[in-house]
Amino acid sequence: IACTIDRIERAQLQQVREMFSCNSVRGIVPITGIISQNSTMQTLTIGNNTHALQNALHHYFPSAS
Repeated sequence: IACTIDRIERAQLQQVREMFSCNSVRGIVPITGIISQNSTMQTLTIGNNTHALQNALHHYFPSAS
């Protein structure tokens, strides 16, 4: 799964299909919504890539989830 770590602009968020946050404490956390500039909610689904990464993390580090 190709991933990047990058700063993104607001305009790019409108094109996002799937997003997650991760760190060593919480693991992989799906982002399920983004509030736009006009205060409307853009809903995101928890996609296949996020699920695959969560499963891989749990497989290699069972105590991480």
